[in-house]
Amino acid sequence: MTVNVIIAIATFGFFLQAFRRSLRDTLLTSAVAVALAIVFFAPSQKYNYLMPFQTAFFSTIFGVALTHWATATGRPIALPFTGALIATLSTAGGLMVWPAYAVTIWQRSKPAFAAWCATGAISMALYFTPKPVTKAVHIFDPIRNVLFSLAFIGAPLGFPDPIIAMVFGAAGLAALAIYTAAVARHGDNEASMLPWLCLAAFVLLNAGITSYGRLMAGYGLAMSPYRQAFSLLFWMALIVIAAIALARHAMRRMLIALPLAIFTAAFVRSAYVAYTTWDVDNQVRQQNCIVEWEACPPEVRYIFTYRSPPYPEFLREQRLSIFRH
Repeated sequence: MTVNVIIAIATFGFFLQAFRRSLRDTLLTSAVAVALAIVFFAPSQKYNYLMPFQTAFFSTIFGVALTHWATATGRPIALPFTGALIATLSTAGGLMVWPAYAVTIWQRSKPAFAAWCATGAISMALYFTPKPVTKAVHIFDPIRNVLFSLAFIGAPLGFPDPIIAMVFGAAGLAALAIYTAAVARHGDNEASMLPWLCLAAFVLLNAGITSYGRLMAGYGLAMSPYRQAFSLLFWMALIVIAAIALARHAMRRMLIALPLAIFTAAFVRSAYVAYTTWDVDNQVRQQNCIVEWEACPPEVRYIFTYRSPPYPEFLREQRLSIFRH
């Protein structure tokens, strides 16, 4: 847990430093910084802090944050590459940092952009060579993939109801388009907005690949706490872009702020539901099934039944993990 908290704090620090370059309004900057902290450290993420495997998700986001900060603040070009490689080596979702932030690298340097594309392509090729062993059924059904992706994006506000999450996911995308158009119409803040659009693109790409690989498990899986580690980033990006639009269009602040107020209320409600209903003890029992397979309750043993041979027996035979001694 301590490692996850440290990584999370460092990650938020990168996002906060990048955000401070996006606004000049001190009061608005302070208010949005508080909002970003509330979103990033949401109670719905508590599973990620308590379970050791979730370090992989935190390290992915750390790599993305490093890339984001480096591109937003004009740091040496080696830093975005470093962040992207950290994300890539953490989870499959980290691979999406390469296409998501390509445009910011293009603006920095054309040779760097070529190296970025080449490194990203090699990273993806190595990840899928040889083909990963999995019993997951990949499903390409455009309508269901889109619905899953909307639930993925809207999970921080709609949990635990997938329909509500889909509605908020669609509303969030619409709001992102409106605020982006409002900023782009004048063109004076496009540079500060671009990295946050890249962050939103990273989440959208992750929603897409997750729907392709996990749609078989139903829409509920799109809202799982560890996936919200990614989807929360979309709402952080939306808040910043809305703040940029808010600062630019002073005469229409109430109109622009109204959707944000609705999203804030929904987020607080969803965070409360996640905090009061999620069963930590059940997650612990699931992980203990690795150690005491025979004593594992039937209602939680199912998470390992798709493996062949059964996962604990395989680890024991190969003297891996807890059975290595």
